Amino acid sequence: MDSASLIIINLPKHELDFISGRIDFNLLTTPIVLTLSQADIDITEWINQKNVSYFIQDEKVETLDRLIDVAKTRIQRRTVIKQIAEQSKSADQVVQDQEEQIIAKTLDIELSNQEQNQKLKRERQLLKFLKDIALADFYDSFLRSIKNEFKVFHALGEIFLVEIKNEQDLAVLNLKVSDLWRDHKVPSGDTQALNDFMSGKNLSTFFANLLQRPFGRSVSMHLKGNYFLIVESHLSDIQNVPFQEFFSDRQEILKMVFDKIDNEEKMNSFAFRWEKIFDFIKDPIAMIDEDYNVFAHNNAFDNRPELFRCYQEQTKASDLLKNRNIIVGDSSFDVLAFEVGTIDGAKRTFVLTFKDQTESNQLQLELIQKKKMATIGKLAGHLSHELNNPLTGIRSMAQILLNEAVPGTSTHKDLVEIESAAHRSLSVIKNFIEFSDNKNTQIELTDIHTLIERTMPLMKTSLRNHVVAKNLMATKYSAQVNAPLFQQVLFNLIKNAIQAMSEKGRVSIDTENPTSTSLKISVSDTGKGIPASVQALIFQPFFTTKEKTQGNGLGLSIVKSIVESFRGKIYFTSAEGVGTQFHIELPVASRNENTSH
Repeated sequence: MDSASLIIINLPKHELDFISGRIDFNLLTTPIVLTLSQADIDITEWINQKNVSYFIQDEKVETLDRLIDVAKTRIQRRTVIKQIAEQSKSADQVVQDQEEQIIAKTLDIELSNQEQNQKLKRERQLLKFLKDIALADFYDSFLRSIKNEFKVFHALGEIFLVEIKNEQDLAVLNLKVSDLWRDHKVPSGDTQALNDFMSGKNLSTFFANLLQRPFGRSVSMHLKGNYFLIVESHLSDIQNVPFQEFFSDRQEILKMVFDKIDNEEKMNSFAFRWEKIFDFIKDPIAMIDEDYNVFAHNNAFDNRPELFRCYQEQTKASDLLKNRNIIVGDSSFDVLAFEVGTIDGAKRTFVLTFKDQTESNQLQLELIQKKKMATIGKLAGHLSHELNNPLTGIRSMAQILLNEAVPGTSTHKDLVEIESAAHRSLSVIKNFIEFSDNKNTQIELTDIHTLIERTMPLMKTSLRNHVVAKNLMATKYSAQVNAPLFQQVLFNLIKNAIQAMSEKGRVSIDTENPTSTSLKISVSDTGKGIPASVQALIFQPFFTTKEKTQGNGLGLSIVKSIVESFRGKIYFTSAEGVGTQFHIELPVASRNENTSH
């Protein structure tokens, strides 16, 4: 019972003291009304001590009942108020606890939001870095992207890209020095360079020795294989912590992008070497699809655009895989084709190789002609032996008759010509036999002007209907030749000039020195000229434009062989209806030269 609800009524003092000593008013649970029989007792102090709220000196029953009801009502009211107060206090505590929880959760949310914002900001920075560095397509642009990303740390030094080639050699790329790789030797005595780079140890000392300057703290990263990224750092220990986190966040991106760049560099290098090899192949090569679309070719094919056009005209789509020979102008090509796959899963792809067989065919023809010439040479050798005997008899008889003829008479002169012609014929036969048998031919210093002067009288019968002009203008006219054979060359060229003129014409023999070391002999005519369609064939054995009774086509081929045996060359110019000029160029010889072939 609340002590404030106690009512003391008309209670004697000694009883009051008894009750005070025996009753703990704080333990009473029912209302108790006490009365005092003596009104003169001063119990104010006692009442104050016991927190008694009401004191009435009245013994009436009605008053007591009323007071009990009032006391009950007051007690109930105070009980309710107390309960409300306790509930209010409990509610306040609950509210306070909830407020504290809300504040704690709000702080957690704010911290989480900050962390999320920082994480999102970092991821955005990484994404931006990835976009920037992904544009790098060479090693130098890779380093520039890294340098641009790391510029927020002002105390960083230079950035290096290093390739360890072997134990003695390494290559360093440093944008401050050059955009190109520079080769370096590993400092003498350093046999653990690769291990140092892999472990990241001793790199500051290594670069200080390599660059011959003080080097800050080194931050290394293994990119791929023998490639390493080295960052020179002058950051303090406090600054180094965020940088290491910054650097660590970007390492996977750096490895991924470097791997892409390195693979592209290797592919580009391989493609470049392949293209160079492809372009250096002298045979035209092209890749086509089944619709004859060319999508790759080498330089040789580019230089002969008519090849593919002729191939396309001479090939059906169903025969793309068939090897064939095509004729393009004066050239012959073997076309080798093989299939390599499909394009976009639809069109078949073919590689065509055009092998120029013109020279091979020419060499084969020359081989055949040489075999024919060898056979004819043997036959000519036998015939020469057979002709040698009657010519010897003719010369002998001419010499006998010369002894009997009167000098100065026409008979004597004719016999001299016969004896001289027989002697010349025997010399030509002898040299022809040696030449056809490929035996050594004596070559000696010869005055070409004198040889020409000695040859012209022998042609006077053939030249009687034509004008002969000699312009021997060369100042150096000695050459190493075999005189009878070279005279035979002159005979053939003059004879061809005469036969080229059906009517009266002009034969010119000229000499000059095109250079200080060469002698040029020219035999010209005013005949009908050589048709352009056969000019490439005139030096081939057995080729002739003459009638069968005038030649067998061996003259010019033999002339060419003889001139070339003297280390000279023969060529011609001709215009139809104007005439032809044959030119022989021989090296000028000094007086002390005398050789044998």
